[in-house]
Formats: sequence, structure tokens, C-alpha cells
Amino acid sequence: MASNSFVDITGKDKNPAIVFAHALGGDLSMWDRQVASFADGYRILRYDLRGHGRSPQSPSDFNLQELGKDVLELLDQHGIERAHFCGLSLGGLVGQWLGLHAADRLLSLTLLDTTPRMGAPDVWNERFAQIEAGGMTAISNATIERWFTEAFRKKEPQTVARVRSIFEATPPSGYIACGKVVRDSAIEYKDLERVTVPTLVATGKFDVAAKPEDAQKLARHIPASRYLELEAAHITPVEASDAFNNGLRLFLEERAR
Repeated sequence: MASNSFVDITGKDKNPAIVFAHALGGDLSMWDRQVASFADGYRILRYDLRGHGRSPQSPSDFNLQELGKDVLELLDQHGIERAHFCGLSLGGLVGQWLGLHAADRLLSLTLLDTTPRMGAPDVWNERFAQIEAGGMTAISNATIERWFTEAFRKKEPQTVARVRSIFEATPPSGYIACGKVVRDSAIEYKDLERVTVPTLVATGKFDVAAKPEDAQKLARHIPASRYLELEAAHITPVEASDAFNNGLRLFLEERAR
């Protein structure tokens, strides 16, 4: 196990590997609906980012490079030379770093509900202040409203309640440290023109954090990319799991040909 990450592995060692990286304030269970769909044909590695879920909190702040190297350490620890990488929101930001700095370790890249910049610095600073004053519950209502459409919140209240409980259980220090990584991202759209890995860019039609126009711009800047838009808000692998799984499966199968 990578020293900074709690890891869950499903599937046979001989199968091609997919690494799933979750969103800020979540944990590896955000990918439950993908495990159910892909475990027969792939070796699935899910992990909790630093300070989230069952992973430890780093003793000091860290940067995007360090989160990217956590993934490389995870691959090394499990004897995986190359893997498909799928990152959601903050996990997608980690994926952007990997595409720029570790393309030789990737079979493909899926950037889900993510852009190089998500939210202005003052928005992040206000969010951190709210957490420091009132804990994670101080921002949970607003977060859930951004993460899921009203229709989905009514359709699957138990799912939403479970995700909320995970969010509210996230250590404030872990959320803030990882949130600063998002706030301080130095990646620019033009940088991503250097990404040569086959890439799927996907986002929710109603995502206000990674808006469709911004995700489309991301796809335009990555030469070997395609774009997928889903009927969801920010957490598309949960809200639009069937459509996302179908799109990801087609993308991965094309890579295998």
C-alpha cells in the first residue's frame, strides 16, 4: 500500500488496471458503481486521497505534484507498469498532472468533472473559513446541492444521504489541505496541449464546478481526446453511472484494439 493512501483492489492481477481517484470531500466509495460494472475485466485500484476516508493526513500542506506521486507510488507498490487512470474533480486534477508528467505510466486518461481551475481563490478561502468556524457540516448543504441535481436528490435520497455522511466525516484538515491544492493549481489550458495520452473528458450538463463549456475547452486543448456530457451535476459516476460506465467502457475497449 502506498504510504499516503488507503487502497482497495478488486479484480484479477492479470487484467489491465484502472486507478480511480475520488473528489474532494469524498472517498473511494464514490466508485462503487464502477467496480460493479468493470471488475470482471479489469483490475481496479481505488484509493482514499490524503486526509480522506481511511488514509492518513499529512503532517503539513502538500501540492499537486505530491498527490500525483502518490499514484505513481501506488502503481509501484502493486507492480503495475501502466494503468488506465480515471479521476473525478480533484482526482481529475491529479490526472492532469499525471498526463503532463508521467504519461509513460498511463494506458489512458479519463478526466471527469474537472478543469485546470475550479473556483476562484476567494471562494475557496471563504469555504475554508466556514469549515474552521463550524466544521464540515457548515458547508455540507451547499456542497450536496452542487454535487447532485434536485431530481437525483429526490430520486435517490438514501444514496445522497450516504454521500453526505462521508463528506461530513471528512477531517477538516484533510479537506482544507486538498482544497488548497485545487485553489493553488498552476496548470493552464495551454499546458495540456502537451498531453499525448488518449483522453476521455466528461462532465455533467448541470455541473457548476466543471462547467460544460470549460470541460469542452479542456478537451480541445488535449490533442488525443474526446468529450462526453452526462445528465448530471458534479458527481457524475454516481448520478449518471450507467451512461458514464457505457462511455468509459467504449473508450477503454477502443484503447485495447
